[in-house]
Amino acid sequence: MCLRHLNWIWPVVFWTLSSIAGEPVATVQRLSGFRLVDVARLLAGEVLTERGPLMDFPNGISAQTCFAVNLPAAEVAKRLQGWSPAPHPELKVSVFHLLPVPCRTEDFAQLQLNSALKPVRWLVGKTVAKSGLNLSRAEATELASSANVTDGWVKMLTARVTAFQQHGWNGIAPYEVAGKATSPVLQLRALLRDQAEIAMEFAPVLRKSGLLAGAVDAPVVPVYYWSWFEANHHATLNLGAAYRVEEGERWQVADVEYYVSGDYYTAVTLYEIWPVAGGTLVWRVDLFAAPMLEYTKGMERLAYEVMMVHEIKQETRCMIQDLKVKQ
Repeated sequence: MCLRHLNWIWPVVFWTLSSIAGEPVATVQRLSGFRLVDVARLLAGEVLTERGPLMDFPNGISAQTCFAVNLPAAEVAKRLQGWSPAPHPELKVSVFHLLPVPCRTEDFAQLQLNSALKPVRWLVGKTVAKSGLNLSRAEATELASSANVTDGWVKMLTARVTAFQQHGWNGIAPYEVAGKATSPVLQLRALLRDQAEIAMEFAPVLRKSGLLAGAVDAPVVPVYYWSWFEANHHATLNLGAAYRVEEGERWQVADVEYYVSGDYYTAVTLYEIWPVAGGTLVWRVDLFAAPMLEYTKGMERLAYEVMMVHEIKQETRCMIQDLKVKQ
């Protein structure tokens, strides 16, 4: 069946298929390229990572990770939903801040774009030039004319968070990149359509987040956040929402970046979390959409994928380190 015709059947088919919960290790092996998933070795500290399959969606790449920790599944799910990478300098995250409802401008007090560092100068320069950033035309014009670049970004980010908190996915304005509108929501849904089996598995959390097309049964309220980090040597701002649902004995978390200031369009990280003998098994899937991927093939695309896997493995080890710390 052509994937672009799947939208209307997602609410029924995805819910039905995902409700057939298999044994955790068998599920991971069936849906990933991990042929040997040894829970004992994972609990001892082994982390499995791999590149995802080649996508038909030209802007997309993916990666998968599997690890285990000696903690209850419910606790792992809760802590992954609001996990902050900021304490780990090697991850180059300057700020990770949870946002209340409603969002306030004070919640962006840590954003100060007056640094002499090259990545920050890049963001300020692009803002003033109205070029190379993920903004609507009105946003780009207003930011470029702001007397203070930091204040302009705080105002814009607050407005985007407020629109998302009030209107959900329908409240996300498209970017205007190279003269054409690019919707981060459509990019997210294209990633999920391309990885249909994975989207089926994660249907419970994707449905309750409202990200799948169709009616939403018992929607869940996410954890909202913003962060400031370095990507490709550029200062990057993003807005995210992390959803968590319990489905039978397992938990699912969907961490969605619904706004990114530049370099890529959007990303979603999916976690499936099961109780197993000795602790909890976690399967992680990362889906990533970026404009430059459309023009990469062969070794160049492989290089992006290898880099993505390396960064995710590094982040996962930091996660495991934090999960081992009792709260």
